[in-house]
Amino acid sequence: MRYNEQDKSIYRGRWQRVRAKALRRDGHRCQNCQRYGRSRAASTVHHVVPVREDPTRAYDLANLISLCPKCHGSFHKMTDQTLSAAGLQVRHWWAQKHRAMPTHAGAAGRGGNALASPLGSES
Repeated sequence: MRYNEQDKSIYRGRWQRVRAKALRRDGHRCQNCQRYGRSRAASTVHHVVPVREDPTRAYDLANLISLCPKCHGSFHKMTDQTLSAAGLQVRHWWAQKHRAMPTHAGAAGRGGNALASPLGSES
């Protein structure tokens, strides 16, 4: 995965703390596998709404999902790292599960119905 310098800057100190919280919250299990009755260890934390689309959600626990490497790899298009169909599908599922985020980019900023997250966000 390639990130530009601005993207890399979020993956330091604060990110490591929020990442650890997300993994603990999810029991270090892949949430996508669990929705299909499988149990795999999660080693990756994925931004459901990508940082490029909404930088304000970079450290929001409600925007983070723990995944195994296989699932995480399937959520990004190889050509430009945008969300794949599987990534968009899990984004919709996660939004319904948590009722906390818009199901498409910018919905909250355009009067979408983003409710306060029951999971909170990292300060």
